[in-house]
Amino acid sequence: MKTTCLMDNVARDGYECAHGLSLYVEACSRRFLFDLGPGDGYIGNAARAGIDLSGCEFAVISHAHDDHGGGLAAFLEKCPGAPVYLREGGFEPRWSHPAEGVSKPIGLDASLAESGRIVYTGEKYVISPGLTLFAGVHGRELFSGANRVLFGPDNVTPDDFSHEQDLLIEENGKRVLIAGCAHNGIVNILSRCAELCPEPPDAVIGGFHLMIPATGETDDALTDALAERLAQLPTRFYTCHCTGLKSFERLKERMGEQISYLAAGDTLEF
Repeated sequence: MKTTCLMDNVARDGYECAHGLSLYVEACSRRFLFDLGPGDGYIGNAARAGIDLSGCEFAVISHAHDDHGGGLAAFLEKCPGAPVYLREGGFEPRWSHPAEGVSKPIGLDASLAESGRIVYTGEKYVISPGLTLFAGVHGRELFSGANRVLFGPDNVTPDDFSHEQDLLIEENGKRVLIAGCAHNGIVNILSRCAELCPEPPDAVIGGFHLMIPATGETDDALTDALAERLAQLPTRFYTCHCTGLKSFERLKERMGEQISYLAAGDTLEF
């Protein structure tokens, strides 16, 4: 099982960075992308990493925000015939209010819904043995206040993040959970994951949405509470993107070697 970060807010030397996330995953005899970043930058980073995306079999888009699915058009062109797994409602408008009186569209390009390549997923969807997408996350324990600037299709109602899905990988006795932004809260996502697999994951990869991108605002009390909770698990955490470097450093101070930052150009093997 191998994962290479192709796009993140932070990049290693020689790699491009952008506000977004894209991971290339080799697991369960499949090769695929989890999230597509804000544009086509992940394609160049794949080439830098020696990864041939023409062999990519499918893509997963974790949720309906353009920093995770903005590279969809590029994927459809680069990987002809490869399906894209997206939650129902994934092409509905989504909005951010980064400042008072400011409204910014952050949804996916709705014109791509007609590509014929989109596979809409429910609360549980098995792509192939060992690769399970899931949604249906309930509860709001340690729910990030950074979500308060995000709104649903009507641009008035706070986003309920029902369009978010996560991936559980099970291979050779190892379990890895990939969560794009964890808008629903990583603790709540882990609780939902436990309904599918009672053993805690060996590793969790993804952002924790502890930062408002437009302002860099974070919540130290929430971050501390999250660190205390995650430290109780026998799990390694590889976080990135919307966690933000400030919150990551605070988590690192409290969790030590249990947590690491995953930047563009980094590779994990399990």
